[in-house]
Formats: sequence, C-alpha cells, structure tokens
Amino acid sequence: MLRTSIKGVHHIAINVTDMKKSLKFYTDTLGMKPLFEPQEGSGSDLEKAVKLPGAKLLFVMLQCGENCVELIQYLNPRGSPYDRKNCDTGNTHLAFRVASIDESYTELKEKGVKFNGPPVRIAAGPLKGRAFTYFTDPDGVTLEIFQD
Repeated sequence: MLRTSIKGVHHIAINVTDMKKSLKFYTDTLGMKPLFEPQEGSGSDLEKAVKLPGAKLLFVMLQCGENCVELIQYLNPRGSPYDRKNCDTGNTHLAFRVASIDESYTELKEKGVKFNGPPVRIAAGPLKGRAFTYFTDPDGVTLEIFQD
C-alpha cells in the first residue's frame, strides 16, 4: 500500500460508443442515478492525461451504491469496437452486489438483459454460498451480478 494511503475506489470508468444508449441502459435497466448531465471534455490537459492528441469526449458519473461508475464516449478519436474475451489479459469486468441473485436475475431478464447463463452457485472454497452470473452492456462489456 502506498504511504499516502489509498482510501478506496472512487469510480470505475467504462468506454461506450453511444452515450444516450448506454446512459439509458445504466440508469433505466440497472437503476443507477446520474450525478450530472453528460459533459464534454477536450483540450491539451486532457490530451496529455489520456495520451491521445485531439481527444474530445463526453462523460457522466453515475451513483452506484457507495461507488460511482463513469461512462465515457470518445468523440475523437473514435475507439475500436469492444472485442475482448473474459480470458484476455487486461480485460476487466464490473460486479454489482445484489441482495438476491434470483430476484435480480429475473428482474433484469424481464428488462431484456441477456445473460451468459443462469446464476452459478459456489459450492466450495472461500466464496462458498455465494452466487454470480455474467451479462453484457450495449457495447458487449462484461458485467456481473454477485450475491454475497
């Protein structure tokens, strides 16, 4: 741990191709609350920070329990379509804690979410008694619901 003390996670960012479509999914389907309207970012400081000359983007922060999820749409340069597999080095996924895996699974399916499969119940090991299942957002980014 750093001597300056990392206090926790402020936010997780997800690059998206269509801010309106993704914002609708993360708010209407998953129930997150925007902290502000989508904002535009550009300029030399941003270009240096993201190492992309001419960078221009839209971003919004969403409240997700005690954490935040940031959605970013690069207007310039445009990103490549998401093509990662769960086994690819550097690929990440975001797991949402739920009280009932079965109720959340059913509710999200009714809202049109396509899951990789039904909930998996962990039968042994340090996570015994917990359950999870994966699904994707509109851009194919892997998400998970996880019951403690």
